[in-house]
Amino acid sequence: MENGEEVLDADFKNRTKFVESSVYFKNAFRFESKDETWNLNLSTPLQFKSYQLEDQNFEEKRGFDRLVFEPRFSVNKKVSAFWDANASAELNYDFGELQQLYYGFLLNNYRNLNRYNAPISEETRQYYSGGLAYRNPLKQLFINASYSYSYSKNNLLYSSNIGENGTTILEALARDNSVDNHSFRAGGSKYFRKLKTTLKLNASYNLSKRQQLLNNMLAEVNTRSFNLQGSVDAEISSWLITNYSGNYSTYTSGFGESDFQQIESHQHTLDLYFYPKDNQYLSVGGEYYGNSLSDNGDNYFVNLSYQFTFEKPKMDLNISWRNILNTDEFINAYNNEYYYVQSSYRLRPSQVLATLKFTL
Repeated sequence: MENGEEVLDADFKNRTKFVESSVYFKNAFRFESKDETWNLNLSTPLQFKSYQLEDQNFEEKRGFDRLVFEPRFSVNKKVSAFWDANASAELNYDFGELQQLYYGFLLNNYRNLNRYNAPISEETRQYYSGGLAYRNPLKQLFINASYSYSYSKNNLLYSSNIGENGTTILEALARDNSVDNHSFRAGGSKYFRKLKTTLKLNASYNLSKRQQLLNNMLAEVNTRSFNLQGSVDAEISSWLITNYSGNYSTYTSGFGESDFQQIESHQHTLDLYFYPKDNQYLSVGGEYYGNSLSDNGDNYFVNLSYQFTFEKPKMDLNISWRNILNTDEFINAYNNEYYYVQSSYRLRPSQVLATLKFTL
């Protein structure tokens, strides 16, 4: 105790000094066919990197020197007037950043306490991707699909110790491990002239596998996620425009062959814009948020706004009615590989607001 205050030991102090230096040589090669149907790019950068790290609270010093070669190759092929194909491959190295190079514990938020009392992180990452795209401006139709795979090898394994109150202590240990990730994406958009409507749809699916120490037990963490997004923009008439957007996602995680509960969440938004006259504007909007984690996870919101423009003097009068349904609570819930978090927010009651904007 000093002057009535408790002095923490070195485990809760950070006096870090980090020096990073590099010398690099970069070059790039590009080939393009005469008919512009082929486009190839190759880069072969060579870098020498030096890292030195020390902390006044500890005698141990960390550092290393690395000569790294990080090639990248990409190819684009114009298959036809509307079809394009592409592929790429690359190798890169990631080393520790200052935000992950502290010896003592650091409180990130009210739930997570982190410490990286380990060698400087080194990650070797291979990345491969391929895709196909269709673009037809005449029909205003656009479609794309892609697949990517990445494999990472790391020298640090992260250990999570979860307390009964939900707090998490994260530490980094010197132990080789790897991460596999597969990603599938597809999307498209179409404009319908007769309906004056644009339809968009995008979907993605991801698979990931990695090692994790949880409460001192080594486990293989598997995650799967799916996301679907869509929107419709329609000009129904000269005085009415509408917009709808929706998002649906699922997330599943597990250890080894055992899966936890699948989490579903969705969001829907509908907006109507009315233009009864040139100087008047009315908008009505509704929102819905839902998730499968919470019994009270359904949230509804409705808002109304009206604007009148005066020509002389030039003024805009806006009257808005917010939270018409008087929703008093918003619940947001999510999870990661091994825990579930629910946050509840108290909302302001329904209110009417009038504003007047003018120019001199």
